Amino acid sequence: MTTSGEKERDDANGTTARWVVMSGATTNGKASVLIMSAAEKQSGTPEKLRVWDSKTHDGAPYGLSHMKRI
Repeated sequence: MTTSGEKERDDANGTTARWVVMSGATTNGKASVLIMSAAEKQSGTPEKLRVWDSKTHDGAPYGLSHMKRI
C-alpha cells in the first residue's frame, strides 16, 4: 500500500491522502486497486485514512484474516 503522501501501510493511519494504491498477489497473478478522493476539492478537507497496520489481523487487509492467503 502506498499513498499520495508517500506513506506505507504501517505509517499511513490518521494521515491524509488524495489517492491510495494497494497491490498484491491473486490466484491469477498480481493485481492493484487505486482509490482516489476528491474530498479536499469538494469540502476543503482532505480525506483522512483509517489503515490497519501489518501486524493487525495476521497482516490481512480489511480484517479479512479468515480468508485463505495466497
